[in-house]
Amino acid sequence: VLTYLEGVRNPFSSSMHNFYVLIETTGSEESYDREKLEAFLLSSMEGGLISDGVIAQDINQASSFWRIRELITGYSRSINESRGCL
Repeated sequence: VLTYLEGVRNPFSSSMHNFYVLIETTGSEESYDREKLEAFLLSSMEGGLISDGVIAQDINQASSFWRIRELITGYSRSINESRGCL
């Protein structure tokens, strides 16, 4: 889908995957919450559940992740229709 979205870049520096999961967390202690998320990602990578991960460093980066997610809906349907899939 990233190839069809103008002005959107892959948040992963050098890899493309078939599936992505966007997780948003909220809590009262940012540093504690970040530690827990990093530990979850590390554990998931070590266990082979996921192969890569990115944590937004600021609100702008988080917004760019959500922009990709919001734009996917329209593009995935048009891509499938152009390939004859419904």
